[in-house]
Amino acid sequence: MKKISIQNLGPITEADITFGDLTILVGPQASGKSIFLQMVKLMADVSIICMRLESSGYVWKDMPGFLKLFLGEGMEQIWTENTSISVDNKVMHPESLLNTERGHHQNVFYIPAQRVVALQNGWLRPFSDLPYEPYIVRGFSDALISAMERAQATLLGEKDKGDDESLQKAVYYNGKLSVDIINQRKTFVLNLNKANIPFAGWSAGQKEFMPLLLGMNILFHPKPPFDKVKIAIVEEPEMGLHPAAIKQVIVSLLKLVEKGYKVLISTHSPLFLEFAWAFQFLQKGKVKDEVLYELFDINRNEQTENLFKGILQKSVRTYYFDKQEDGVFVKDISSLDAGSEDPLVAEWGGLSSFASKAGEIVAKYGPDEL
Repeated sequence: MKKISIQNLGPITEADITFGDLTILVGPQASGKSIFLQMVKLMADVSIICMRLESSGYVWKDMPGFLKLFLGEGMEQIWTENTSISVDNKVMHPESLLNTERGHHQNVFYIPAQRVVALQNGWLRPFSDLPYEPYIVRGFSDALISAMERAQATLLGEKDKGDDESLQKAVYYNGKLSVDIINQRKTFVLNLNKANIPFAGWSAGQKEFMPLLLGMNILFHPKPPFDKVKIAIVEEPEMGLHPAAIKQVIVSLLKLVEKGYKVLISTHSPLFLEFAWAFQFLQKGKVKDEVLYELFDINRNEQTENLFKGILQKSVRTYYFDKQEDGVFVKDISSLDAGSEDPLVAEWGGLSSFASKAGEIVAKYGPDEL
């Protein structure tokens, strides 16, 4: 899958997105970013999605019935007679999608924005325990359970680090993650300064980060049924994280790119676009990969020697979901040129506009003016 085009689906009037090795989606809330990403998942994995829903006892007669199960309550009517979706220039028809042969392999691993819902009372929730959540949330939670059964130590970073230690340390410092039994129930605990802190005692950011870390580690050490995954989707990877931790998340996303995944993210954080902007300039300057060690403040040693190998030969693309009166139109703003006459490009889809405005106000009313 290299490209998806969508017309007239929910809030999206027109979207034509060609994937880079890393693709960044930005835009205001309710502009269709999540719907677009869920369509990527559906187009690539409809066979296993249908199989999983059917095996859980669900039935549907038509596309609205299916979308109610896949996207959630109230979303069943977004695919209308005016909707058109094509993948690599091939039009996808609802009937053929729902009649596809059932399968067991997934091509897309999806880490949703609502990922903390996958945890309740310190442990993971099964597919059947989330009846009203979108499929991506239910499927993600179920994937974590499956992966924990197969490779708990790897997912928790106890051995064979999923990515390098820096990502985990950025949020948990020197704490070690493990599983304990409390009141005859499994629960995640954080061993920090010789104290076992149960999940309820973690900070909000640490709770938000836990399912993201588990999902990322699945991608770093894929085992069946995740070994066929080609595309990794992460919604709002910055949620609940300090900028220093977000920087480590960016490094981990680049490592996924280096491993061969196509990575798609949606974000409201300017840090990702600051990286994309710097990346463009470094590519144009034809600098060596070693510059990225300086950008991310990473020491080059035996463990990190190949961390950024070949990354500057990869592609980064950025798209803005522009809400207009007659719908959402998706615009390619990949150049991120601050000198562009197009304000969406120059202001990075609005993520840099406040900083620019603040600078103007300070320059105008700063101490020299008082």
